[in-house]
Amino acid sequence: MGECKCCNDLGSSPKYQLCLTITVGILFLIVSLYGIALVVFVNADFSDMTIEEYDATAGFYESSLAGAYFVGQIVGVLWLVTCISRCCAPCCCELPDVECPCSPCKLFHVMDLCFFVGFIVALWPVNLWYQLRQVPWEDWFMDVVLVLGLIMLLAAIILGCVKYRQMLKKSAPYTPTITPPPYNPAAAPQVVGSAVVVQAKVVESNEDV
Repeated sequence: MGECKCCNDLGSSPKYQLCLTITVGILFLIVSLYGIALVVFVNADFSDMTIEEYDATAGFYESSLAGAYFVGQIVGVLWLVTCISRCCAPCCCELPDVECPCSPCKLFHVMDLCFFVGFIVALWPVNLWYQLRQVPWEDWFMDVVLVLGLIMLLAAIILGCVKYRQMLKKSAPYTPTITPPPYNPAAAPQVVGSAVVVQAKVVESNEDV
């Protein structure tokens, strides 16, 4: 059980969930910026451009592609850690605070699905163009894949915030609140149980004074 303590802490930590959601938000912004640069670069009319304008357009595209690629590598480490602590470890070990996703399907487990799938879908075109090192051409299939990946990442951010709030409630200590009944001075006093009559017995003394 000691070997799984790290996975149990990561899988049930609200702080890690918040860090993951913020990181996915940064990835979404950078990949969106890359998508804008891709549209501008592919649809640009280079025949009417000067050398400075071409260098600026190409530099914007290459910078956004490199940024999306390297941020994707960082988020890929978090993707692997999250997959191990929330999918693999609960199925192989007995974690007290992380439910096994193989149990009956719950919304709490499905909230990570958009992150797991959206990360792969959104980064696939980025990694492909970065490895090819070629000038991108207009490809509707790549565009559709990139848009679907961005939609999944956006859904992952929203569901990540919802999951963070739920994990925060689970980790908070339970403090029961006891509210006293309202006091009504006008209410008549009530007798609980049967009345008890106490009789006093007088003992007379026959001694002479």
